[in-house]
Amino acid sequence: MEGISYNASADKQVVATSFNLSQEIEKSLIKSSDEIGEAVYVAKICGINKLSRSNISSWVGRAKSKKTFALSMLAAAVSGAVNFANKISPVAVGKVVVFDTEQSPYDVQRVGKRIEKLGDVLDGNLHMYCLRPYT
Repeated sequence: MEGISYNASADKQVVATSFNLSQEIEKSLIKSSDEIGEAVYVAKICGINKLSRSNISSWVGRAKSKKTFALSMLAAAVSGAVNFANKISPVAVGKVVVFDTEQSPYDVQRVGKRIEKLGDVLDGNLHMYCLRPYT
C-alpha cells in the first residue's frame, strides 16, 4: 500500500514524498517477545514517573481549571531543573515544546516568560508556539 507524506521545506513550500504504508506498519509492530528497554522519563508528579522523552502529551480540562498553571510548573521543572514542593520534579532536563491552540500570541508569550522566570530555564530549552490562528 502506497501513501503520500508531506514535509514542509525551509522555504515553506510543501514537498510530497512517497512511502510504503505496509512497511511502516510492519516496522511499528511490537511483539511480547521483543526486548524493549524502559522509557526515559523527564518528570515525576507526586513521585510517579510521567512524560517519557520524545512523547507528545496534551492537557485537557474545563475552562479556568488551571491547565496553563500546571503546564507552566511542569515545563519549568523539565526545562530548568526546578523541583516544586516535591510534587513536580525533573528526572532529566531537556527541551520543552508547547503548542497552544487557545490563547492569543500575547498570552502565549506571557506564559513563556512565566515559565522562564519560574524555572531559570536554560537558553534554548523552551519553545512556545501559538496555533490559535489555525484552529
